[in-house]
Amino acid sequence: MKEVVERIKAAHKIIILTHISPDPDALCSSFALCSALCSFGKEAAVILCEEVAKSLQYIGGEYQIYSSCKQYEADLVICVDCGDLRRLDCAESIAAKYKNDLINIDHHKDNTYFGSINYVKADAAAAGEIIFCLIQVLKPDFTKEEARWLYTAISADTGGFRYSNTTPGTMRIAASLMEYGFDFRAVNKELFETVDYNLLKLKARVMEQVMVSSDGRIASVSLTDQMMQEYCVKEEDAYAMVDIARSIRGVEIAFSLKEKGNHIKVSLRSEKYADVGKIANQFGGGGHMRAAGITLSDITMDDARKLILAACEKELEGQG
Repeated sequence: MKEVVERIKAAHKIIILTHISPDPDALCSSFALCSALCSFGKEAAVILCEEVAKSLQYIGGEYQIYSSCKQYEADLVICVDCGDLRRLDCAESIAAKYKNDLINIDHHKDNTYFGSINYVKADAAAAGEIIFCLIQVLKPDFTKEEARWLYTAISADTGGFRYSNTTPGTMRIAASLMEYGFDFRAVNKELFETVDYNLLKLKARVMEQVMVSSDGRIASVSLTDQMMQEYCVKEEDAYAMVDIARSIRGVEIAFSLKEKGNHIKVSLRSEKYADVGKIANQFGGGGHMRAAGITLSDITMDDARKLILAACEKELEGQG
């Protein structure tokens, strides 16, 4: 942390990057850090590869969309909540340009330590926890908006403080952020209780097609491009479909298959003992023991399901 702070203090112009299809933790951690850096007297900007998903626009925050035609100048680049350079997608070129001035701040245990400085805390529930500690060192207080962003980041990655990654320290951080008086009820309502009508209808369709295997210990759902077009739902707004499979009683591993062009995005979740991060690593993906992701290319939905199901069944052998 000391080295991270020293590099930030020495820099004037700072670029903040995060992973492709950013979730609430990635977005909120990036926006909170950017705000703190600006109030610390730095020129800072968050650069994303795409517009923030409609379902996440309640988060707010200013950002720029990456353009290959633009020259990005900086003294320092900070990557937040990204375990691997490849997950930066289009913005990987910025990180490559500043590889000697690249800070990697993350909480994924399979982080590849791609930065010139790496601050990786795999025991942190969210990137928001790490950014909370960093901002505390940089300046004496949080703004109300920074507190809201960091609470949102932490609440999202802990499932509203329900997941096993929640620690007493996580709760203490959340409590201290709540002291700033933002509407935490509104945050949690947006995160866990609000859905657009078309997305709700799509979820109902997905529920009808849930598949359960291995004596009820594995459940999966599938989402095709055609289904999303039929219900006018964008791929980035349908990111939590795996929770439908995960919510079934007795399921240890849940996964979703989401078609996007010639790719299939796989989200994996586990409950008690299965390591889905290990499964993801087999296919070039990554993540945590309880949550991980994979992108498969040039494969049919049916073949992808068989492939992932076989890996999940192998992971469950002799367990439970």
